[in-house]
Amino acid sequence: MLDGSSYQKRDAVFSERNWHDNFDPIRSIRTERYKLIFNAAPHFPYRPAWDLADSLTWKSYLDLARKGKLSPAHGRLVQPARPMVELYDLATDPDEFQNLADSPAHAAVRLELQKKLGEWMEKTYDFLPPTAPGWPVRL
Repeated sequence: MLDGSSYQKRDAVFSERNWHDNFDPIRSIRTERYKLIFNAAPHFPYRPAWDLADSLTWKSYLDLARKGKLSPAHGRLVQPARPMVELYDLATDPDEFQNLADSPAHAAVRLELQKKLGEWMEKTYDFLPPTAPGWPVRL
């Protein structure tokens, strides 16, 4: 595109997280409208990187949580676990506060994105098996 060659817009972008200073295996797919996140270790709470864990910002956040002054959406960061699958409609919820993964109205979108993410994981020889409920698994 930069050199004037033909360009075809991608219909999805994939990402992964494995390690910063703690093991946190996450995979995601983002389309123009939706983002699906697969937390492969949902039993891990959200943990900031070590260089942020001691920051005044994070300490203030934890203090607000202890005092019960966080909204439910912001309180997600201090929960003991995360959902295995998160689905967000970025057109109506750009801040990703409303997880639609269990919404019957979004079941087809979830399945389509899970399938695409699973195919990408297989194609890139990902070490994680796509194991979310309803996930197309190939053994």
